[in-house]
Amino acid sequence: MIRLKSIRPTLAILVAAVLIVAAGGAVVASNMGFKMNKPLVKAPSATGQTGNNWTSIPFHNPYGTIQGFCTQTGLTSTGFSVTGITTLNYNEPPFPGSISTSTALCSNQASLPCPGAGTTNSFCKCLTDADCPAAGTGSPFFCAEGPKSFPCGSGAAAAQALIPGKGLQIRQPLAAAATSIIIVGSHNSGQTLLIKKNVNYWYSVPYHTTAVTANELCAQLGLTSSGFGPAGITRLIPGPPAAPQSTFCGTAGTNFNLVLGEMIQVREPTKSTVSFAPAHY
Repeated sequence: MIRLKSIRPTLAILVAAVLIVAAGGAVVASNMGFKMNKPLVKAPSATGQTGNNWTSIPFHNPYGTIQGFCTQTGLTSTGFSVTGITTLNYNEPPFPGSISTSTALCSNQASLPCPGAGTTNSFCKCLTDADCPAAGTGSPFFCAEGPKSFPCGSGAAAAQALIPGKGLQIRQPLAAAATSIIIVGSHNSGQTLLIKKNVNYWYSVPYHTTAVTANELCAQLGLTSSGFGPAGITRLIPGPPAAPQSTFCGTAGTNFNLVLGEMIQVREPTKSTVSFAPAHY
């Protein structure tokens, strides 16, 4: 296995580019930014995981919004076969609206009184962290947005700004033309990210990350890697057929290599928060 950490930075970037080509894409890297050919697996039906392309977006990019990303990459925004973009826990609280209509839920909380809604035996609806129970097994609890859908061409896609460090799921219908897209951008070395306890985080792995495996990423991010509550790392192979690939930090038997251009899901069950600046060449 090639371990990028043991190679000089200039050569390591070249090796990383070769790895991307081997995975079906291509990247051009420089101190100015990246230009990557991202392959897309099309969705054969309206349901199922096949065709869910987990995608990393450079922290600096020219897109601005999700619709800007759709337009500039050529994803279908009109007709009956528009491309679907999905986010998970993308925005941070406070959320607009009222608790009664909110789709945001408190993290990993059940059978506890809900300060904001007054219900029990279910996850509390919330607009802020203050709407979640203040104490209890698994605390602290955080208000998490959950999954949201942004069809290309929609007003919602035009209104949603891209957030540095968070990835997107691209779902391309069979009738759509594109089988790959070109993603451009650069990294922001000063960007610090925050992962909250028991809130799934879709992490947009930098294209020139120094981590080769999931366990190396765990160490870089400062995730829990021992004891009874190690953090979980998941990638989704888009298929066909789709296949989730998961491991717990510190576990050797299920450790897997990262694929450049893919986001991964991080879940930290022990530490209240994990703050980090992504390592890169």
